[in-house]
Amino acid sequence: MRIFSMKAYVRKALLFCISLIICAGAKETIYVNVNATGNNSGTSWDNAFTQLQSACNMVNGSFEDCDILVAEGTYYPSENNPDVSFGFESNNIRNCVIQLFGGYYKNGIIWERDFNNHKTILSGDIDKNDVIQTDSTWVKNGTNSKCIFIIGGTYKGKIVLNGFNFTRGYGGYSNDGAAIWCKNSGTQIINCNFYNNSAASTGGAVYNISDNIYFQDSYFGRNVANEGGAIYSRCTTAVINRCTFYKDSASDGGAIRIHCDTLKIDSGCTFERCKSYSYGGAIYAELKNIKIKGSDFKFNYSGLEGGCLKVMSLFTSIDNCKFTNSSSFTGGAINNQSHYFELTNSKLQYDTSYNNAGAVFNYSITASIKSDTFENNKAKVCGGAVFNGSDGLINDCIFKKNSADSSGGAFYGGGDTIDLIFRKCKILDNIASNGGGILIDKGHSTIDSCIFENDTAKNKGGAIYIFYNKDNNRTSKVVVSKIISV
Repeated sequence: MRIFSMKAYVRKALLFCISLIICAGAKETIYVNVNATGNNSGTSWDNAFTQLQSACNMVNGSFEDCDILVAEGTYYPSENNPDVSFGFESNNIRNCVIQLFGGYYKNGIIWERDFNNHKTILSGDIDKNDVIQTDSTWVKNGTNSKCIFIIGGTYKGKIVLNGFNFTRGYGGYSNDGAAIWCKNSGTQIINCNFYNNSAASTGGAVYNISDNIYFQDSYFGRNVANEGGAIYSRCTTAVINRCTFYKDSASDGGAIRIHCDTLKIDSGCTFERCKSYSYGGAIYAELKNIKIKGSDFKFNYSGLEGGCLKVMSLFTSIDNCKFTNSSSFTGGAINNQSHYFELTNSKLQYDTSYNNAGAVFNYSITASIKSDTFENNKAKVCGGAVFNGSDGLINDCIFKKNSADSSGGAFYGGGDTIDLIFRKCKILDNIASNGGGILIDKGHSTIDSCIFENDTAKNKGGAIYIFYNKDNNRTSKVVVSKIISV
């Protein structure tokens, strides 16, 4: 007679459950090599898929967590159809991680990865006849993919793109995003290069309408769109770390046009020679919070406002950044319209405005400008370095060799200013027609423990000019610790 053992039954049941969990959590690996000669199953390097989309289709239909390893070479979404893209458009709702890694190459009998020297290129030049001129200018010929890579459908997992080059997408998916069109929350783009892509509407390289997106160690060069030459994003949070933007251009937001709750730009981003014809030579942002830290902006341009930045937000924080040789009609470097504006530990040099604010135009409710250096900035009208229209504290700053053709060689305080405090600032060698150093035309101003040296005015107020306004019922208070020369 067979005796039933509950203990043995429970043990077997537990082992069965554990095996299911292990199997469910197993990560699949798919291989892609354009030059492979095996059975095209994607199961190994010898039998790798020769088309990237074959691997993407396999993920759409079969696997959960998965790595797709892609060998060096150039991959095209189609041979002749501009409406075909790589990517994931599955209607299967998933919650998994799909990672794509480019840059693999065969070193003897071993496959290794070096995405800098062994490039995996995803190209929209499907008829292979575009021209790159000697100055790196892209000349499109014939037919190009409208969008190179799509992350869409109802896919709810995380997509990671690491080590790819996206180039020569033209037009965009529904006119948006010529390199990547993204609707997936949690997309990460790392170690990727985007160059010579052009969208008819928004996001020359990347168009994003997901909740969160993350960029790291990536390069964007010579991408073009109407809004967001490199990136256009509507999202909850966008994070950009150690990325370079070079010669991206648009009507609004030469490099980036963004609407979101929070934008964080961190850890050494560079924006160089980006251009907008209207707002934000590098970035045009409408959002709740923007934090920019440790980044370098140089030789950027906008036709109307913000040679580098045009910001409309509740809170703007800029820390330890450099803004040099940039220009705009108003706000050569920064045009800020936030509730609270914070600029700290930054250098703004050789920026130019063809109207007001050689470096910074600020029209917020409250401003904190602390430990900054403003040098050799120039405004055609008012505020050689800063045109300020808010309450605020300007603390421990250096204003040197700035100029305005009309008023406020270093600083012009006007607009809705009520309380403005200068503390421990050095205002040196600035020049204007009125108020060579500072001109205040509204509100209550305190100038405390500041040094003025060699500031000059062609008409009135070599160092300080307090403009009388009959509508101002408050008397300006001026406390100056030292004036060497007026």
